[in-house]
Amino acid sequence: MEGTTLSQGTFTQPATAIAQTFAIPAGFDYLEVTNYTQSAAGAAANGFKFYWQLGYPNGIMTSLINTAGVVTADVTAANALTIYDPSVETIGALDNGGAGVTGFTAANPAVVTDVGSNVPANSIVIFSSLNNQPQYNGIPFTAGIGTHTANTFSVDYLNATGSTPSTAGHFRIIPYNPLFYPSVRVITNITAATQAVVTLSVQHNYQIGQEIRFSFPGGSAYWANYAALDGVQATVVAVDNALGNGHNTITVNVNTTGFGAFAFPAQAIAGLPYTPASVNPFGENTATAYQNIPQLSSFMSARTNTGFIGVTLAPGALLPAGVANDVVYWVAGKSSYGGS
Repeated sequence: MEGTTLSQGTFTQPATAIAQTFAIPAGFDYLEVTNYTQSAAGAAANGFKFYWQLGYPNGIMTSLINTAGVVTADVTAANALTIYDPSVETIGALDNGGAGVTGFTAANPAVVTDVGSNVPANSIVIFSSLNNQPQYNGIPFTAGIGTHTANTFSVDYLNATGSTPSTAGHFRIIPYNPLFYPSVRVITNITAATQAVVTLSVQHNYQIGQEIRFSFPGGSAYWANYAALDGVQATVVAVDNALGNGHNTITVNVNTTGFGAFAFPAQAIAGLPYTPASVNPFGENTATAYQNIPQLSSFMSARTNTGFIGVTLAPGALLPAGVANDVVYWVAGKSSYGGS
């Protein structure tokens, strides 16, 4: 392939398959994806070879499907492949094309019903107009890891017990994370413990040694048990980056024994504009970082631009990111002579 710049890589799906996003710094005019696991699989129909060429419509890929050893050719659904460029991303369609929220449970985690929404696992969503739970409007949440059907999805890091279930509302998928690491993250729970364990609404990716500052706007009128933490600085001493309910936490060197249960503002208060509680990173505790992650020379600064150009592959049996535990390889090419 004279005049072509090649990039390649691999990924393995976790136990719950999620959309896979990775960098292709040189850009690409074509992408070939091979699902090694499904190449040898037998019974159910699963795609094992996918191809995309510049000019294909709507992120569609051509595909080969293995069904009990019989190979057939097909094309994928739209948006099987999406160019990832956070500098030009726009928010998703209202309700991701679904009929609108008709249920938002008071559970841990909350589960949303929105017929036809097809929310992919590990999406980031923002709710609006929830009729009975306005305290959750406007907050980014990781969704769909525990439950993701065509009509329902979980809000994986939200314990909504104690609220009144919503029967109407809307949401949009936000197709990007903030460009700068580490990011400000919204707090959804804090334990009362000698070292507080903090659950955050979206995958955090914090590291041990990161310095954070708590923000509880509105004081005790909004945050009865935890307003005293407003402005308190702390060091991250442990992290849990696993996917799904009960994970996505940081442990900090702050004693919250006796603080009681964490709760969002009362629904009557949250009907007014308010700012949710958050963790705001501002630097590092170098000694702690070196002790726990000795291979790190430094975090370099309190903020690092992590933006990149790449691609997002959709998960599914007939889609390029595959299903649970699949091992997938990819090769991308960029032509020096143009790919149009």
